[in-house]
Amino acid sequence: ATRATAAQENRITLGAARYASEEAAVLVHYAIALVEYTRICQPLRLTKERVDKLKQELYEAEQKQIERENEIQRLKLVEQTLQNADSNEEDNRLVDISQYTMDDLPRLENQLAEAQKRFDTAAVEK
Repeated sequence: ATRATAAQENRITLGAARYASEEAAVLVHYAIALVEYTRICQPLRLTKERVDKLKQELYEAEQKQIERENEIQRLKLVEQTLQNADSNEEDNRLVDISQYTMDDLPRLENQLAEAQKRFDTAAVEK
């Protein structure tokens, strides 16, 4: 009796075979779906990565352009400042000192002291 029971346990029933067949079909469909997903989605993923990389490059290029424009504006401002300083120096050099008298000396000394203070301040700041 024990042998008969063991032989019956090793047998597969029709219901079990149908169920196993359905499970195998599900596994096959799952494997097919994975292959299709990989085949379809890998190019999509690569394209998305490329788009993200291009967006980053565009952002960096825009930042460099903004930096260049800011540098150009700064250099123009420095150039204008230097031109104004040159014209002020030329104006100061062309002063006719023959028109001054001894009464103008204290005022001129005060102007000289102020100019020296401005120069010292500018030298310390730079």
